Amino acid sequence: MKRLTRPQNVLDELDYNTQRADILLGEYGRNVQDMVASLPRIQDRETRSRYAAAIVQVMGVLNPPVYRDQADYKHKLWDHLHIMGKFCLDIETPFPVPSPEIVAAKPQEIPYIKNRIAYRYYGKQMERYLQRVSEMPDGGEKNMYTSLLGSFMKSSCKSWNDENVSDQAIVDHMNELSDNKLNLVYDGQEYSLDMSRSGKSVNPLIKDKKPGSKNKKKKFFKRK
Repeated sequence: MKRLTRPQNVLDELDYNTQRADILLGEYGRNVQDMVASLPRIQDRETRSRYAAAIVQVMGVLNPPVYRDQADYKHKLWDHLHIMGKFCLDIETPFPVPSPEIVAAKPQEIPYIKNRIAYRYYGKQMERYLQRVSEMPDGGEKNMYTSLLGSFMKSSCKSWNDENVSDQAIVDHMNELSDNKLNLVYDGQEYSLDMSRSGKSVNPLIKDKKPGSKNKKKKFFKRK
């Protein structure tokens, strides 16, 4: 009687990605990497170089569009070809072969900015703006810029803080961030430049009101 053989497990014949080599450049896929790996098996150098140029054209189709706008787009493709070939490809290339040391080199570390920000909801640029405005000569232009910066600072406080900021706090912050060069004063109703620095006492943050003037309410009429 013939002895029955044990059937071979079908799963044993399957090829899993975990058993394959790692993909060096994921944007091109495994098929391109397998084509590059097959180049050293071609004996003729001219034929091998021609096949390499064809693979580079395929890589140009599969490559992300972001690289195509760069001036050295073709150079990058050939560099990627050598990276997938582990820098062992003996082919004719229009560009010099990159060295593994340069490719594996880490980029230069960019130091983190450690400038202290007095009030984060204003930002570092606000401090610089106030410094520049404090150096301007007294006049209408300086008052206009001071008004714009004060309004922005007040809106920033309302955006990042639950409580409404007082006008006196805005004046104090502006003087503090400008190293007391602005010399803004607050009389409880309006802001003005310090009389000791400015020839005129003007209101840089809100419009001046003429004495005795009253706010007129707008009248709304029903549309006909």
